[in-house]
Amino acid sequence: MNHLTSAGRIKSVRLLGALIAGAVLFGCSTSSDGRIADQETGRPSSSAPELSDQKQLLYLRGTRLERLDIETGDQKRVARLPVPDVVASLSTRWIAFIAGAPTAADDFIEAPGLYVRDLAGGDDISMGPGIAPMWNPLDDRVAFLRPVEPRDCEVETCKGAVTVAVARPGDAVRELLPAGRWGLLAWAGDLLLVADGTDLDHTVVVGPGVRTSLAVPPFEIWDASPDGRWLVTVGSEETRVLPLEAGRIAGPGAEVDLGNGALGDGSWAPDSSRLAATLQGGRPTRVVIIDPDDPTAQPVPGSAGAAGQVLWSPSGSALTITRSAHGGRRLEAAYCPVDQGSRCRALFSWIQDVVLLRME
Repeated sequence: MNHLTSAGRIKSVRLLGALIAGAVLFGCSTSSDGRIADQETGRPSSSAPELSDQKQLLYLRGTRLERLDIETGDQKRVARLPVPDVVASLSTRWIAFIAGAPTAADDFIEAPGLYVRDLAGGDDISMGPGIAPMWNPLDDRVAFLRPVEPRDCEVETCKGAVTVAVARPGDAVRELLPAGRWGLLAWAGDLLLVADGTDLDHTVVVGPGVRTSLAVPPFEIWDASPDGRWLVTVGSEETRVLPLEAGRIAGPGAEVDLGNGALGDGSWAPDSSRLAATLQGGRPTRVVIIDPDDPTAQPVPGSAGAAGQVLWSPSGSALTITRSAHGGRRLEAAYCPVDQGSRCRALFSWIQDVVLLRME
């Protein structure tokens, strides 16, 4: 079995490599002492509060969750987690992480358990066995892979059949696909795009009462829009934005004008009106914004040196990006207003062990 993850927004050909090689990038190659740290007080609600645009940045430093006030520069510790990996919902206060007892080699979690936490308050909730969580970008549904047989892990590879499951925190888990060689690619509205390790020429589309496929290889899927109306594909010769209707391609779409560049990591605005991504292949790299109705890449002023994550604010009025700094010796988070002609400004820098999670 080969597992994929949404953590870090892994795109393009790296998806194929992970599916074929069986690389588990979240929930397998991380050791844990099995303790669920920093239990919050109070009881969890069935749905965490939606995020408002308060110009805050949630990020992970090692195993510490921290929050930065973008306006004042004040930083506050939020919690300490048992592992240095976490996947944050982009529209609610929920986060997800994997915990469990490490193997004898102390390299892998032998029986990974998926936990979710409402940062607005509440105890950690166990979702049972699970890896590779992927939050729906519009609500508190989380999709994940559920191991259903013993897992064999070596180096950064784990094998073993999994099912594809979906649940809201605290609710019953529903399995959408039977045991197989599945990898999660993206949410598209209420539907999931899934890679099938036995058929790398097609992408499975599954959801409530729906199971179909797209004649698109999973390694060409860059992402789908949160509302499920658009699909971005990255081929060997072109990048396209394709219209989707009920999980089916509804037309030829349009080629994205990237010049000589290629799409790297990025994300969609919450309202699906546009996407932002690093444009790779140029010198220096930078962040571009693309409108699916007019797919020409528009550079974000001050984003030169972009080197990874691109996060939208809940209102879609600003981005936080990762870019190189200090001659490439460090990375830094930069805040970039959009539609205002403003340039990105630095927030803080680091050498390693920092992951930007979401804007709040």
